[in-house]
Amino acid sequence: LGCRGLDRGSMQQGITAVPEHILGIDLGTTFSSVGVWNPEENDVTLLRGHHRRALFPSVIWVPRNVTDHSVLVGHAAARQGVLDPAGLVFGAKRLIGVPFKEGIKERLLPAALFEVVQDVNGGCLIIVRGHRKFTPEMVSATILQHLRGVAEYELKVEVSKAFVTVPAHFTEVQKEATLNAAWSAGLKVGRLSSSLTGLLNEPVAVSLTHFNSVIKPAGGAAVAPVLESGSNMLVFDLGGGTLDLTLMEVDPGDSFVGLKTRRILGDQCLGGQDFDACLLDLVRNKIADLTVQKQDVAKALIVERTVGLLSNCIEAKEILSHRQETRIDISSCGFDIEEITVTRQEFQHETRHLVRRSLQLVDEILDMGSALDDELDIKMDAKDISLVLLAGGSALLPHIKVALKKRFSALPGGQANQKQVPSVQTVYQPHFAVCRGAAIKGAHANEHYALDGISVPISLTNVTPFDLKLVCRRRDDSDDHHYKARCFEYAPFPGLHYAETIVPRFTLLPFEGEVFRTILDENQGTSTSVCLLESPFRDIWDPNECIKLGSFGIGHSLSSVEQPLGLSVWCSLDEAGMIECAASIFDPVTNAELNMVKEEFVYGPQQWNSLASAQQPTEVIQPPPVSGAAASNATVGDSLKEARPVSAAAALNGAGGVGLTEAQAVSAAAASTATGGVGSTEAQATLSATSASSAHHELDLRREQASVSSTSRIREGMPSVSQSVQPPDDVVVQCAGNN
Repeated sequence: LGCRGLDRGSMQQGITAVPEHILGIDLGTTFSSVGVWNPEENDVTLLRGHHRRALFPSVIWVPRNVTDHSVLVGHAAARQGVLDPAGLVFGAKRLIGVPFKEGIKERLLPAALFEVVQDVNGGCLIIVRGHRKFTPEMVSATILQHLRGVAEYELKVEVSKAFVTVPAHFTEVQKEATLNAAWSAGLKVGRLSSSLTGLLNEPVAVSLTHFNSVIKPAGGAAVAPVLESGSNMLVFDLGGGTLDLTLMEVDPGDSFVGLKTRRILGDQCLGGQDFDACLLDLVRNKIADLTVQKQDVAKALIVERTVGLLSNCIEAKEILSHRQETRIDISSCGFDIEEITVTRQEFQHETRHLVRRSLQLVDEILDMGSALDDELDIKMDAKDISLVLLAGGSALLPHIKVALKKRFSALPGGQANQKQVPSVQTVYQPHFAVCRGAAIKGAHANEHYALDGISVPISLTNVTPFDLKLVCRRRDDSDDHHYKARCFEYAPFPGLHYAETIVPRFTLLPFEGEVFRTILDENQGTSTSVCLLESPFRDIWDPNECIKLGSFGIGHSLSSVEQPLGLSVWCSLDEAGMIECAASIFDPVTNAELNMVKEEFVYGPQQWNSLASAQQPTEVIQPPPVSGAAASNATVGDSLKEARPVSAAAALNGAGGVGLTEAQAVSAAAASTATGGVGSTEAQATLSATSASSAHHELDLRREQASVSSTSRIREGMPSVSQSVQPPDDVVVQCAGNN
């Protein structure tokens, strides 16, 4: 992405080569934020740009001129979207990695004025003004590149490493699409969250923020009660577009805090923008009741005015969080009426169905079980949860907290003894909890920092959010290994094939082991296909209802063996949930391996060449060498002098209060009351004969080469990414969206 009308040479002045910062980025549905660890303050600094706001609208705006290939990003796009909403693109996070289905825009983004059609790979393609085409990955990459530019402008150094957060219930396809967007934005985001960079689940980031704020560094005394060992904590993260629930087991040791994820659940169609839409409907109905010509209301509230009205509704929603009533300006709608009064009670009544949906998810995650953990394969009640941690801007709504307290009080264990009802707390700076947690994770991963001077060390253990399955052929009898399948051939015959679970959901990561073994049929032919699936829903046996991650074949035409051959399938998942699958043909008599194929599943939208035949790199690009953590800290601290953290109240007033008027147009246009399912694109797989670590290294190297050469790896012509410093906010970006 190149910037128009900006002196790039002047931007480069004053930039020094210092140890690279590792950014923490919250890539949100409606708003995003970026932060970095400040060693001088021993805390996270939220980077704001020249608008001095730490929340950036997750939108782009496309001009009317068909020959103008530039776009606006962030606050500038939000302001322009109020005047001309037809060019506003928002809600890309709800579409990223999701397969196209008829009516998907109406279900996920009903307020959008852009079109959503099917692209050549079966995913979603956004068409703006009838001629500009963007994939959700392109939109996300543009936003990420903008956040990177804000960081470089504030820090006066070039940055290319980051932890980018994703919902815990994202599918593997959605995670890989987010990775592609990050690399296209010039961010070297790795596959493993335990490495120097990576994807980080949003509820995990929230927990990092919480424990960093309640426990002093270097083993100091707690400033808030610390949970006992073995306690369960439920993270309730209600953001602008998604609700993420994660049940975690907490082990606060003497020198660290252990966090083990146990259960994951979420709804990608339930967020703050849905509450915004409900408030807008309430205001519309009030206008209709006060207007003589009620039939003219729909005509009067045209889209251009609705966007501005909804922006006022978002501001009113925030006011209702601490006041019983507020007045909403409706003068832009063209009526004699200037204002409408809305009470908190009216708003809560209008959104009661959304609260019920969130409580239903809470009940569901408590009822969930794990096939690999008998201790968790039970229904939990109030006494089993010690803490409910609220995060996300929508968590500030008073009736959310009240509803959760009532729910847990009504659960078994809470009725008899109110002391057993879990504490319901709001995390420090809920708007920025995810971003702060990602920056804290980056601080722990930065080798230039002394760990005991950063924050309390935290050990993280993740789980698989969904079942991993293989396509098998149904049969009545079972073999010696009690598997009910003889082949993996996929054919569209109802009832003939089914999806066999090989790695159950909530399996602790990393995982590696043999997941399937069987004897091939004599008439199997000369090859067998191994098809890997992911099931977001439990007890799904139809392969057509699952998400296809990829498939590969293995030959077994070996004349030296006369008896039927055996087939063994191994599977490994790293800490980030990325999958490698291997299949081997063996002699059932001697158990000798006769043939083996290893597959690295890469879910990007572009077909990769075989890693086995790829040329090995001769040189690996490394960050500039730096000696001494102390010198590093001094340099980093100097670069942060102009980006000091502010108090929680000031941060919320500057980024989450009335000052958000311009950016509120983003979630205003994005507000949605509809719900819909979320799936994923059909994955592309690459054949690999290398080890898992070599495959990861080669994959990241390919991403780096693609970024350096500005070659798009995103469908439908992702714009090239400049490695130079970007301006902070009001930026006009040259964007090569297809015409």
